Amino acid sequence: MNTFNLVEEPWIPVLYHRSVAGGVQYVGLRKLFQEAHLLSDLALPPLERVAVTRLLLCITHAALKGPESNTEWQTCLDEIQPAVSDYLTRWRDRFDLYGDKPFLQVPSLQPVQPEDKGCFTNVGKLNFAYASGNAHTLFDHVALLSSREIPLRDLALSLITFQCFHPGGLLFSARWDGSEISRSTTQAPCVEGSPLLAIIVGSTLLRTIHWNLVPYSRLEGISPGRPIWEYDVLPLPDTDEAKLIGNSYLGRLVPLSRAIRLCPGSDQCLLTQGYEFPKFPAFREPMATVVKRGNEGNYAYLSASPDKHPWRELHSVLLVGKVNQPGGPLCLGNLLQHSVGEDSIFLWVGGLTAQQAKLEDAREWVFRLSASLLGRRALAIYSQGVEVANQQEQQLRDAVRHYCKQLNLEAKSYTLKAAAIFWSLLDNYYPELIVIAEQLENVDLWERRCRRVAVSAYQATCPAITRRQIPAFVQGRNVLFAYRRQGVTS
Repeated sequence: MNTFNLVEEPWIPVLYHRSVAGGVQYVGLRKLFQEAHLLSDLALPPLERVAVTRLLLCITHAALKGPESNTEWQTCLDEIQPAVSDYLTRWRDRFDLYGDKPFLQVPSLQPVQPEDKGCFTNVGKLNFAYASGNAHTLFDHVALLSSREIPLRDLALSLITFQCFHPGGLLFSARWDGSEISRSTTQAPCVEGSPLLAIIVGSTLLRTIHWNLVPYSRLEGISPGRPIWEYDVLPLPDTDEAKLIGNSYLGRLVPLSRAIRLCPGSDQCLLTQGYEFPKFPAFREPMATVVKRGNEGNYAYLSASPDKHPWRELHSVLLVGKVNQPGGPLCLGNLLQHSVGEDSIFLWVGGLTAQQAKLEDAREWVFRLSASLLGRRALAIYSQGVEVANQQEQQLRDAVRHYCKQLNLEAKSYTLKAAAIFWSLLDNYYPELIVIAEQLENVDLWERRCRRVAVSAYQATCPAITRRQIPAFVQGRNVLFAYRRQGVTS
């Protein structure tokens, strides 16, 4: 009989501290929690990191039955490992990919017609890195093979990640408890608005889990709910009970956004619509950042962008807010409840950019900062520094337009090039702004840095070689220098 139990089988790649062992090792859930105090981090790409972190948090919340309050959060660190050990023992059978109640699947899912092979698809569709459907084919070197061997540990990661990040679109026909399910799907919870997601990274994986637990009192009326694997019978998608799952915190952390059933001994699966999860503002994604957009002040998720380094929005990500207010991930409140001292904080941010049902890119960044940056005055200084950079970009664009006007050139391509160079260079210096904000200093030094970078970008964009170019270059540079309040020429 096929079996692959996530509690015992090694499937999660992790990194131990150097004093314990070197290199990536694979562990199951039980060993991960038993040795979480010895592990430094997960060794996963961006999307898998988010999905597995959400699984670990969901298990921990369920094992602790909380924490209910900030006070309980402060004291629960030492309770995590023994509580989770007992929990995994109790629910062990629910973490088997091929058990009677298979993990994160619908056991009663069947093809519309018993002999209809068109209802099945290859399990490779669950992995966003494989060439399948709208996925890119460029780096999938076995895309043209008739079959590929997918290790069960990779299949487990793909299943969890797919449930969190599938961008939507048409899937396949199937029956759930005899009822035919719609093929049309909407975005999974971690894709709506391509949100920039954030995770506090601790000195050990145990501390990372602890830092990112959200006390239930911070959910402000949102039901904690229970994990999907605790249900003996999964309700049909359109029922009231299914809506309760979609509106709960734990039901969203590890979502059943797609109804899936893996076929034992085969590379095929059934795949169709799962539960609907309410969109923002009806439900706020706990790992996302909410910001105001537009003149009307509407709230929206801060989006991940492949063209924009998130340091330019770090003041928004680090704003400690509430469920119904602008601010960063809900776990940030833990940093205010705990004395961090002088130790640095590592904040992982990343996400998936998608257009409709097409995946575009997955990105990640890590920031090192101190807890002092969470103060409102420090964030105001940081925000002022970002605004200085934005103004300098606009001044650079004006200077390039003036250069192009003197030479009767179309300015669009030149201004785009100058702006791209400006931000590419300035991205290397944002730690200077972090230090300025943490030390509550004024932004004069940062303003000078921005001007120097703008001059470099102008020189790289606007040639001064020919007799016509030289005076145009000088006039454009004069436009750039006209904005200066103090002399900085290079």
